[in-house]
Amino acid sequence: MARAYVCPGQGAQTIGMGRALSEAYPEAKAVFQEVDDALNENLSGLIWEGDLSALTLTENAQPAPLKALEGRHIPKGLAEIKALMSDRTRTPGYVFNAVLTAKQRKLVCIAAGLKQRHVEMSFYQFNFQEREAVRKGILALQDIVTAFTEANVLGRENFERTPPKFDVVPHLVEQSKTDSQAH
Repeated sequence: MARAYVCPGQGAQTIGMGRALSEAYPEAKAVFQEVDDALNENLSGLIWEGDLSALTLTENAQPAPLKALEGRHIPKGLAEIKALMSDRTRTPGYVFNAVLTAKQRKLVCIAAGLKQRHVEMSFYQFNFQEREAVRKGILALQDIVTAFTEANVLGRENFERTPPKFDVVPHLVEQSKTDSQAH
């Protein structure tokens, strides 16, 4: 499998970029600190909390060539690459085996079309087709969450048992009325 790295150029900066990455990955935080130290300024503060017009100035958006860091020049865009490549616990197997609860593993396996026995198995015991099914199942679950998120209906109040304000899907509305009368 080939790996490609895409680093956006000047103009792609946004306030707050890299902050969540730095909080999630100590390696990324270390890179931001190394850049701050090498430049003798708080560039990470500008990136995370500064003014966008100041951030996009050439001297801030492209501080390369930086002072040598770890024996080479490291532009700030490599923080993500360094973090993702150095953290060995960020694998599908680790997440499936050590992070997900049994209930979450079961949901993933159902979405993947796998059997109950897979819930108790280590991800590393899955064959290639089963691993690919897990990947596709997770993507399908993500699509469902995205649909509800984009519709802005994930709030608890949206799931209360109230009649719809208009008939979006008439056959479901009628079924809902029938179900309500039966109870």
